[in-house]
Amino acid sequence: MNSLSAPWLFYSPDSAPSEGRGGATRSNTANGMAMYIKGGVCLLYYVTIMLTIASSILYHVFLKVTPVNVNPMISLAVAYLTASIVTLVLYPFYPADKTVSLLENFRELNWVSYVLGAAIVGLEVGTLMAYRVGWNISLFNIAASTTVSVLLIPVGLMMFKETLSATTVTGMIFCLIGLILINYKL
Repeated sequence: MNSLSAPWLFYSPDSAPSEGRGGATRSNTANGMAMYIKGGVCLLYYVTIMLTIASSILYHVFLKVTPVNVNPMISLAVAYLTASIVTLVLYPFYPADKTVSLLENFRELNWVSYVLGAAIVGLEVGTLMAYRVGWNISLFNIAASTTVSVLLIPVGLMMFKETLSATTVTGMIFCLIGLILINYKL
């Protein structure tokens, strides 16, 4: 495949042109994914967060409108089947060593992928059931995400040697205050 015919955001570091579309230049990240910089802006940096935000909105809306009379496990199984098909369709476009086969990639998996799968099921079932018991779509994600964000801080500090700045601690305090205010009943 000609590197110029590949989707722009899925260039591998080896196949990407040193000068991208519109004069953007390539800068490799630590994991080898190419980011394109134009006027000091990392385009992939913003595209990834926009994709995450848009997908998260769709995720919550569709979980909220899942029919109550459908068994949640069947609904999630169909969602996972769809996600598996979409993922396999996208597989050829992801930057990777093209000499490694799909089967070889499966052989390289370790326990992390299986535990991640179980965590995803917990996330999905928890969210779906939260909406079924009456959580508002406008509040549930804020409460869950804020709590998860605060609880991930010690994980980041201990497991990944991340650091906290005074600004981050201040933001964490505001998150906690916001969480209290959101759940406060008059």
